Amino acid sequence: MKVEIHQSDQRARASYGWLEARYSFSFADYFNPVRERFGVVRVLNEVSLSGGHATALHTHTNMEIITIPLKGDLEQLDANGNRDLIREGEVQLLSAGTGITVSEANLSSGEPCSFLQIWIFPETKHTNPEVDKLAYNALVRKNIPRLIVSPDKKSSVLRIRQQAWMYILDMDKGSGLDYQLNRTGNGLLVFVIEGEVNVAGGQVHRRDSFEMRGADRVTVVAREEARLLLFEVPED
Repeated sequence: MKVEIHQSDQRARASYGWLEARYSFSFADYFNPVRERFGVVRVLNEVSLSGGHATALHTHTNMEIITIPLKGDLEQLDANGNRDLIREGEVQLLSAGTGITVSEANLSSGEPCSFLQIWIFPETKHTNPEVDKLAYNALVRKNIPRLIVSPDKKSSVLRIRQQAWMYILDMDKGSGLDYQLNRTGNGLLVFVIEGEVNVAGGQVHRRDSFEMRGADRVTVVAREEARLLLFEVPED
């Protein structure tokens, strides 16, 4: 088993005044040859977008893009004028396929919107673009992983074009989880949104990530109340 804990303050920082971002892997002007990706996870960004601001239209191709607002609501606009409001407590999956052009905006006049964005390489390229969204907050139960992304067609789960699974997990202090991989040979990335946990004996704090390769099972224990993202993905 190979394990790495990537601490929050090890992430790259980008600041544009109206947009603040932290990068777990190489992105934009930041390049780290030993932090280019985790398996098929190419991007794990935390972004804060000031009220009344929007990114420029940009095009994605052949990428599965998961967007999760952490605070506030985020509007997505595509090149055809279609708008999709992603609220706090929702997750959006954009399968870019042959190509889709979008912009993200914070319509609030005052409060910034912060969100996570994860890019995953698809198993099959050049498919038709699709966008789907799921409201998950009302479905989350303490200490039970809530499946939000899966390669299988299921109700109340977003279908991804990759052998990948993603869960949101809220934990009480002292609670534990014995996580068994869905697919042998996958790796596991645990991102701590809030709180502090022990994973495989290592301490993982707020906004840290735990990355595991070469094992099918891992134990997570909450040192305090915590919210986690667990994503299980092919290593290559």
